[in-house]
Amino acid sequence: MKRARPLATASKKSQAPSRRSVDSPRPPAEILVPIEGGGSVSVRGKSAEIRDREGRVLVRFEDGAAEITAPKGDLRLRAPEGRVVLESGREVAISVGADTESPQLRIGTSAVEVESDRVEVKSRVGRVVADQASVLAHRLTTTATTLSQSVERYELAASQIVERARDTFRETTDLAQTRAGRVRTIVKDLYALYSKRTALQSEEETSVDGKKVLLG
Repeated sequence: MKRARPLATASKKSQAPSRRSVDSPRPPAEILVPIEGGGSVSVRGKSAEIRDREGRVLVRFEDGAAEITAPKGDLRLRAPEGRVVLESGREVAISVGADTESPQLRIGTSAVEVESDRVEVKSRVGRVVADQASVLAHRLTTTATTLSQSVERYELAASQIVERARDTFRETTDLAQTRAGRVRTIVKDLYALYSKRTALQSEEETSVDGKKVLLG
C-alpha cells in the first residue's frame, strides 16, 4: 500500500530566490507633484527636479549637486532687506556666452582671475593694497588732475623718455647726478646757473662762443 506525499512539502524550484530580484533591483518609483498654475516637482531616488509648465527643468538636485536654470528670461537673486552670500569650498567661476571656453571670472582660495577684452572699474574712492604688484601692458595711459607718488626707491628703464611740461620743478636734498654719453641743452631765452661754487673741467677743450662774454 503506497503512502501519500505530504501537501506541505514545497519544491526546490519554488524555494530558490529569483535571479532578477538579486541582480537587477527595481528602480525607485517617481513621485510627481503638480504645481498650481503649471509645473511640477518630481522626486526619484536621490534626485529631484522642478519643472515649469512647458516641462523645462528649473531646479535639479542629483548626487549632491544642485543646478538652477532659467531657460528663458533672466535669473535674479534678490535680497531687498539683506545680503546675497555666495560660499564655495574651492572656487567660484562666472562665464558669459554660450561659446565661452573658460570662465571670465574665477575666484579661488588663493587667486582671483579676470579675463576679458575690456575691463572697466568706476569708483569714487579706490585703493589697492598688495605686497607685490605687476602691470603688463602694450600701452598704458594715465590721466589725472594730481598724481602723487611716495616710494623708497624709484627705478625707470626705457629706450626713450619724452617729457612735456609747462613748468618743471625738481628738488634734491643731497646729490643730483646725470651720467650720459652726450648732453645737449637748448634754451630759448635765458639760461641761469646759481651756485656757491662752480667747477668746470674738460679733458680736451672748452669753448665759449657769444657776442659778449662777461667775466667778473
